[in-house]
Amino acid sequence: MATPTDTANAPVSIVSAKEEFLRRFPLEETTLQEQMSRLKNGTLQELDQASLVAQCQDTISRMSNDVKDASSYLPAYDQRTYSTAIKNLREKLQDIRTASAPKRKFAFKKPVSQRESTSCPNDGVKGSTIRGQDFSRNRPTATTSSQLHEATVTSVAEPRAPDPSDSQAITISSISYNRYILAPSSIHHGASAVIKDIHHSVIDLSTPTNLAGTFKTMTIRSVSESLLLCGSVTGAVHITDVDHGTLVINSRQVRIHKCRDCVIYLRCASRPIIEDCRDIRFAPLPVVYDAESSEFTDSANFWDQVDDFRWLKAEQSPNWSILDPDDDVAVKSEAWHEITVGMAANADLDDVLKAARVIN
Repeated sequence: MATPTDTANAPVSIVSAKEEFLRRFPLEETTLQEQMSRLKNGTLQELDQASLVAQCQDTISRMSNDVKDASSYLPAYDQRTYSTAIKNLREKLQDIRTASAPKRKFAFKKPVSQRESTSCPNDGVKGSTIRGQDFSRNRPTATTSSQLHEATVTSVAEPRAPDPSDSQAITISSISYNRYILAPSSIHHGASAVIKDIHHSVIDLSTPTNLAGTFKTMTIRSVSESLLLCGSVTGAVHITDVDHGTLVINSRQVRIHKCRDCVIYLRCASRPIIEDCRDIRFAPLPVVYDAESSEFTDSANFWDQVDDFRWLKAEQSPNWSILDPDDDVAVKSEAWHEITVGMAANADLDDVLKAARVIN
């Protein structure tokens, strides 16, 4: 490993990066080992297991990149040691995935007509498909025909009667030039949520979490030019590939990957983490949403204490900042009330996006 002499002769910036690497690597390795122990126990539901596996893979990939970046200040022996540790973690995760993979059973596929006849009615019961209301504007046909999709909320389970003890995922996907408000009857306490492939839209999940409980986890990916009112999440929120969006989140953990030009209004019970991001601005959770959920009111709030895993220097990361209340993209407190009322009153989609400063 590195010697005190090596550190004493190194430039200050390298020392800071090296100390940060040496501090963080064992912490992440310990966290990974704990997460893989949970996976190995086999007590997680299928969706939670898949989410945790993806989280472990992301962490291992980031740690591997950190080792490569550290080659400029780590001795060759240390590089080999850390690379071996990464290799062992990858192999362990793969072994766990292989051991926990369900055995495939042979079964004839139902004909299409038969499968369609068994689908549930559109009543909001888990396992059904709930179609969103169309609020598209009068745009040129060339745009709307290619960009306007059906708003759907689907469960990952086969259609069946709801079981209060069974947490299922709500997936909201493929929505463009539209708005969607998730009904409280669509979820129960402890459900997970996935929001993906959203463009120029408003997604409001805040009401169900106030009335029916909180989401357990949330995954957000591939979102552009949209407002997401995410409600309350007892676990982690994983955000990937969001471009020019505004997000309102109340959660225990937040990890943000590959996002650009975003404003995040946040209450977070742990330090938010960003990676491979730029132009991310953070602001405290608006009172209108903070007061509605008491899940973390007694917890510390680290909304402004962000860790950038791609910035190891002691100086402030250029990839994120605190949103200035006087900034053009900042939403005033009274405007949040108008946004909430406007969503409930079916206000024009672009009017809501303008009020949230997503579009001009």
